[in-house]
Amino acid sequence: MVNSEKHNRRGAGISGWRRWFVLAFATVLLGFFVAYYFWPNDDTPVGETATQETHPAESVAQDPTHQRFPPRKLRQAWYETSAKDATLIPRPENLPGDSRYVTLPGEFDQWLLGTPVEISIPHTGKRYRSIVDRIAPDGLGNTTIYAKPDADEEEFHHLIVTYSSAQTLAYVSTTLGSYELTGSEKGGWITSTNSLQERRDYSQKDVMETQRDRHATTKYVPPRED
Repeated sequence: MVNSEKHNRRGAGISGWRRWFVLAFATVLLGFFVAYYFWPNDDTPVGETATQETHPAESVAQDPTHQRFPPRKLRQAWYETSAKDATLIPRPENLPGDSRYVTLPGEFDQWLLGTPVEISIPHTGKRYRSIVDRIAPDGLGNTTIYAKPDADEEEFHHLIVTYSSAQTLAYVSTTLGSYELTGSEKGGWITSTNSLQERRDYSQKDVMETQRDRHATTKYVPPRED
């Protein structure tokens, strides 16, 4: 009788231990299942999920010039001026007859990288939009500014302005031709490069005693290096 009771108790203890073992094993399996299906993939780079959520992909590419710089004030390269106002800068004798006088705003030192610049050509009535993309002072009081076409500008190539406290030189290249300006900080005369080339003058000789056309290869400002 006593042995029978001990056997029953032992059997009940074993059954309880088995139940706890099965329950623990099932819990471990459930934990592996949850970890397998819901744990983040280790192959995902750190921060990728957050980047995708907070920085959605751009559908339209933006102009890198406008991404690099904050909004700038629109500047005018020069203003068209009537002939009667062309009194500040005497007309150079060697300029062709189609040269036009323009007033300079005297604010080239306020042009910054990314500054939009409007350029007017009195000869054609055209206006072009450009963006300053390089500023190069030479350390001697002269500064050269390079401007490229604006994003929507198709007929303009580039603008180069070299200025100092005493002189301003400029070169404009467009699909309709190029134009060159020479003047002071207040105003200047703009002429088409074709007119300068057509106005040939062999009255002077160079150091090698060779007669040359002084206007056919006139370069008021250095060409772009790019």
